[in-house]
Amino acid sequence: MRISQLKKCFKRFIVFLPPIALVAMLLQACSDKGCTDKNALNYNVVANKDDGSCEFCDSTYTLIGQDSIFLIDEHSSSSHYQEVVAKFVVTQRTLKHNYSTCGDDKCTVTYTVENLCNQDFDLNYNLQYGGSNIFINTDNFITVMANHTNNTIEVPQSAFFSDPCELLFPGIGNVSLNTPIIYH
Repeated sequence: MRISQLKKCFKRFIVFLPPIALVAMLLQACSDKGCTDKNALNYNVVANKDDGSCEFCDSTYTLIGQDSIFLIDEHSSSSHYQEVVAKFVVTQRTLKHNYSTCGDDKCTVTYTVENLCNQDFDLNYNLQYGGSNIFINTDNFITVMANHTNNTIEVPQSAFFSDPCELLFPGIGNVSLNTPIIYH
């Protein structure tokens, strides 16, 4: 091939190169990379190609401690007099999130009440539990079905006399009745 033929080919190549390059650049500009998962914290509404950068909330509960308190019906006219009729299970946990946008880390104290007798009953009670640095005091009224455990009850912030993240266990617990147990 001669030099004149090379110049001619090069001119044709130069004429066609800019439109091809322009189309390639436009296609590149139209394919924004980012997180395309709508459930992600960093969802990018303009991204049309997922780049693997999606971030999701992940929360972890860690058990700090747990203890049981047994309730004896001490009302002398009760059909279950001097029987253990309920078990309160007090649980303390921490909740940690992997990103601050998922929520605040916190400590919770919850409890369940398990009916240990063969009758449904209503309880109007006061639960007190104290450890070396924390003390809770809460009143509640619940109905518990026979041989059943009620849903988990979270102790409200107002029931704490200190920070719920302080160590509660080991501790001493007590359940007292505000009124006699009503069996049905």
